[in-house]
Amino acid sequence: MKENKIRVDMIKFFLSKGDLPQAINHLEEFLSMVDREDFIKFGLLLAECYYLSGEYTSVRDIFKKLVAKAVSRQELDLLAMKSIEYRLDAGLVCDKYEKYVRKNTADKNAVFNLAYYFSKGYEYRKSNYLYEKLLNSAFEGGYEAFLNLANNYNEYFQDNRKAVELIESCLKISPGDKRALLNLVNIHEQEGNFKEALKVLLEYIEHNSGDPYGWARYLDICDVSEKIHVPLEKLEKLAYSTKDIDLCYSLGRYFERNQDYEKSWSYYSAANEILRAKQRRFNVSIFNKEVDRHVKNSNLESIPDVDVGSVIPVFIVGAFRSGTTLLEQIISQNSLFLATGISTAYM
Repeated sequence: MKENKIRVDMIKFFLSKGDLPQAINHLEEFLSMVDREDFIKFGLLLAECYYLSGEYTSVRDIFKKLVAKAVSRQELDLLAMKSIEYRLDAGLVCDKYEKYVRKNTADKNAVFNLAYYFSKGYEYRKSNYLYEKLLNSAFEGGYEAFLNLANNYNEYFQDNRKAVELIESCLKISPGDKRALLNLVNIHEQEGNFKEALKVLLEYIEHNSGDPYGWARYLDICDVSEKIHVPLEKLEKLAYSTKDIDLCYSLGRYFERNQDYEKSWSYYSAANEILRAKQRRFNVSIFNKEVDRHVKNSNLESIPDVDVGSVIPVFIVGAFRSGTTLLEQIISQNSLFLATGISTAYM
């Protein structure tokens, strides 16, 4: 016990100094002499050190060992969330989690979590099957299941009719739900049905009057030739009082469309100042590591119906609301491409 405490103190010392190689060496030795619970605890710490060091193959290797040691649902949930964070193959945890669910069929929360993990691992059909199974049972988190199932239909199966039907069912259970209303806005916007999008946004604003994001979306969609539902001065005061980046940018775009370039520039400048104050300084070395990490950890081998012998990652990079998501959706219509979602890693 005393030797273990000394080693733990040494690991903490090396981590405090940022000496990852030394911390990794001691953690690797330490794992060979601890019990199962400590193996998971310190194994996760070792995975984090590997991840920060760019040793992604080692991250996968330690995760396989951690999953083999995991027993409880809490441990499996922790490993599943970490695997998503590290962009690992969801199958590393999902296979064992699925066995747990089969043995504990009454644990509806476990079924819900597994459905979510499947969707993160691109196993959308398995995910949908579990969500639909939950909706046919008395599940307390029904509205979340409706919403997540709607996201699957919208983003992967591109079945907007089904997605809208599910979101409307969600809103019957939880009127004014922020995620549900905004997802409905997104679908109407994708279809070019801007009047319906504005109608839903006004409902969102009615339920969330103090949230500037609703007004930001409203300004982006509304026609500048038509009267808006609130005095612009009120929105301008809201932007300055909340220092909300989205609302400042949206006001900038609104005034630009209205050809009031002086006001437009003032709001763009204000938004940029707020953003600069929040952001870390750009570091080329960190940026290059992030790009390498995303390429190495893309786990394209785990995505169904992909010929991994011909995979070349394509990055679509751009400012917020500049059309990157639309471009991704257009490109993904080609059978040679597969969209893998949005990342904000480079902000």
